[in-house]
Amino acid sequence: MKSNREKSLSVLNNVMKRCCEEKVPFFELRPKEKTKEASMYGDYDFFTEKKNLLKVFQFFLENSISSGISFNLTREKPEKWKIFFPCEEKDKGIVLEIWNNIEVSSASKKNKLLRSTLKTKNIDRYISYSKKEPFLDPNIGALIYLTHLFYKEKDFKKGEVQKRIKWFIKTLTLNQGNADKKLGEETINLLKKASKKNIKEVNREALRLLNKISIKKESFVLIICRRIWGKTINIFLFSIGGKMMYILGPDGSGKSFLVKKIVNHSKFKQKKVFVSRFKNFYRRIKLYGLLNYILRKKHKEKRNLVDERLSTFLCFTSLTMLIIFRVIKPFKSLLMDRYFFDYYYKGIRNKKLAVEKTFFAKYFSFLVPIPNHLIVCYCREETRLGRKPGEVESDSAFLLYKTYLQEITRKGIKKSYFIFTEKSDYLYEERVKELINYL
Repeated sequence: MKSNREKSLSVLNNVMKRCCEEKVPFFELRPKEKTKEASMYGDYDFFTEKKNLLKVFQFFLENSISSGISFNLTREKPEKWKIFFPCEEKDKGIVLEIWNNIEVSSASKKNKLLRSTLKTKNIDRYISYSKKEPFLDPNIGALIYLTHLFYKEKDFKKGEVQKRIKWFIKTLTLNQGNADKKLGEETINLLKKASKKNIKEVNREALRLLNKISIKKESFVLIICRRIWGKTINIFLFSIGGKMMYILGPDGSGKSFLVKKIVNHSKFKQKKVFVSRFKNFYRRIKLYGLLNYILRKKHKEKRNLVDERLSTFLCFTSLTMLIIFRVIKPFKSLLMDRYFFDYYYKGIRNKKLAVEKTFFAKYFSFLVPIPNHLIVCYCREETRLGRKPGEVESDSAFLLYKTYLQEITRKGIKKSYFIFTEKSDYLYEERVKELINYL
């Protein structure tokens, strides 16, 4: 039986192959072996443009479902996401850092004002697609790596740094890449003379060469604005008041079981957390009861199927109730089964309705509060259909998962836990403890 580490590496390799097949530019910035031993130390650095993030995350989720593993998705900075695959060895999971902008600096790392990012809209022309994975032209990769060594103030004595520099020199000597021959020669010379003493000069030269091929630094004003906005969002939405955590997933994905696990845990009982179902927010309203009754009689449908006809009304009602809850109990943490994202489409459960976005999702989704954390539950599709037969078809279930990922990337949700609920093993129990500790 494969270990979680082996499954995680298999997921990564499958995602890279899928990116090749669909020509999605998702590539490694700094080459590293995808073996069990290599994955124990350090992380993997990848790059893709912001417009491709949703597709890449979708590939990871689809492969994680079929492989039966969990992962965490964290937004660490406006330009950086992190995927963490927990493994059997405590605190030694596999870490993938996914950048949608490349950080550079023309001065010391301590001088925050001179930090910048590279414009990457022209980087596509330097990407090739093999059978296994997309890869960046080694000339460009080497120059970006040199700017990274300066930006991060890396120790040149480390074996990992020397190994990567030798790899770039060897690769460029054998094959100059897609860029011109002169650039290849200049890059090799820079790699050979790079050291702790002259890294500032090497970094400046690397930025000049990147600028020469139209990979330039972004506007100073844009960078400052993005950082201020990021900090503001972080302070006002994630730091003030009680914590908000929502558990999502189509019917049969294991939400109720996870909620019971959390609520019945001895550590959770010591905390003051309000636990509720999303539908409890709108079902307390008398007008909802009246409308639901009228539509049930008219269409001869069950209560939860009629709810899809009232989805826009339910979202506005729940939003009002949630705001009232935050005003009355601003420092109370909230754990809720389902969230607004589950109500963005009609026709998910009700087969009589066409599958389409609701009026609320089209025009008012910006009003939805950004959660601190999201938990997305999933299991293999045959298991889910066996748990709740006839509730949500496979196509509708994957539409819901796509909606979750869309909102995570669009709203920049700080941390999302994707939990495989088919087996309650050691790693599942560790996830439960992690969620309780956060609350």
